Amino acid sequence: MRYFVNRAPGFGAADLTYMYDCVRCLQRLCSTDKLTSVTGDCNLPNIDWSYYSGPNTAIYDAFLNFVNNYGFYQYVQEPTRDNNIPDIVMATSDTFLQSHSVPVIITR
Repeated sequence: MRYFVNRAPGFGAADLTYMYDCVRCLQRLCSTDKLTSVTGDCNLPNIDWSYYSGPNTAIYDAFLNFVNNYGFYQYVQEPTRDNNIPDIVMATSDTFLQSHSVPVIITR
């Protein structure tokens, strides 16, 4: 099962509602014993993927509780935008991908 998620930047009330809705949807979709992957951009750049933790805010907590409760492994460990890792490539198995790389992006 493969899913894509994208969340616009923001931390207001509407953004929190969107995150709660997104997590509820993902919980329903990921309630399976099949390998599941989720990719996209949640615009949560302050997640520390080495500890699967982040700032103590409702939006970060909702997303990280989902990730941790469903046993997802985050593959992207290098910054993809400035010094942040906003992009997610995660799966319920740490052997889902054999190799991956973060391309160098040149902007003007």
